[in-house]
Amino acid sequence: MDGPGGKIPQNSSSDSPGFTLVVSYYAPPEIGGASAVMYELLRHFPSDSLTLLKAAAKPDSPRGDRRIDIRTLTLKSSLWLTRLEMPSFLLIPFTIFRVASYFKRMGTRPRNILAVFPSLEFLLISLFLSKFLSIPLYVYLHDCIVETARGHPRKELAKVAEIWTFRSATKVYALSGAMKGFYERKGLGSKIGLLPHGVDSKLLREFENRPCTNPVRVGFAGMVYETNDSAFKDLVEAKRISNGRLEIHLATSRDSRAWLVRIGVADSIDSISTIEIHEKLVSFLSNCDVLFLPLNFESPFYYDLLTVFPTKVTDYWLAQRPILVYGPREYAFVAEASDDGYAKVVHRRGGKNILDAVDEICASPSMREALVKSSRRMIDLHDSKEFVKTLMMDLGILSSDPSLDN
Repeated sequence: MDGPGGKIPQNSSSDSPGFTLVVSYYAPPEIGGASAVMYELLRHFPSDSLTLLKAAAKPDSPRGDRRIDIRTLTLKSSLWLTRLEMPSFLLIPFTIFRVASYFKRMGTRPRNILAVFPSLEFLLISLFLSKFLSIPLYVYLHDCIVETARGHPRKELAKVAEIWTFRSATKVYALSGAMKGFYERKGLGSKIGLLPHGVDSKLLREFENRPCTNPVRVGFAGMVYETNDSAFKDLVEAKRISNGRLEIHLATSRDSRAWLVRIGVADSIDSISTIEIHEKLVSFLSNCDVLFLPLNFESPFYYDLLTVFPTKVTDYWLAQRPILVYGPREYAFVAEASDDGYAKVVHRRGGKNILDAVDEICASPSMREALVKSSRRMIDLHDSKEFVKTLMMDLGILSSDPSLDN
């Protein structure tokens, strides 16, 4: 377990001693949805108020420019377990021992723990550490715990982790209102609050109500995997029947490129790039005519998709281009995108339906202006500073509610 030089902070900026240990498998500067959420969350904290425990990234993992200046402890054992093809759950006892021993040697310990899910292993590590160190636990759910588990043994363990989380945590935060409602309907809502993904409004582009190019540039940024891959096939079908009127341009990861090859659509994509600078990513999106946000109509993660919040949409808002959301009406995100007015929603499956929606957007300047104006309003509603103030008070880092500086 490695970290940068310097001492673990003995006191934070509040009157309460200690610091918060953030336990998150994913973290900046790695690129991905979970890392983006953590960047928007952690960048507002005083640097001496946190210590981050994270997994070591794979050597070929892309790294972006979004970095946070906090002490970071990197769990390199996560890499050698992967290389040796050993069960990842071996991380749990190993990590608990290493972390507890480390803090004992340093003569300090955290005041509390903020556990970040979507890693079941790191959630369990946090639960055990909280009990072992006798300190409060707070949990931030990016996804639903049980609904994202694959395979019977893992799902059964996820059920145990979910029960343990809601029994022992001081507070649980959900990334989306739909997820919060989901747990409330399960009878687990007494401790749950809302902590949405924030937006860095400094990257907001100026809206230009320009005509669509010919061919129309349909853009996408993010990962391609089991939650949206069949929807991509439908987009490729829309391109096929457009008689050359559509181009598809992607900013995605190397893993997603391989996935596109695997599902047989890579050759139909006009450009695929990996963009590591956030500002350049927003510029890429702003140069497209229509931004495509797909969710599969059928998926092994169907129940998780009911409550998911695709974090890429915040970059779409910043780009100030018309958004096309493609997915079934029963997904809360799809319904909310329609209700909030920032996307043209296609909830009936088929390439022809996608093509018709693109044509409708391109034919109507008033529709484009209305969609983008609503996106601008969503940015104001997702000001990350406001959400972080409440979290910092919950964690004891702020004793009052002062304004936060960027």
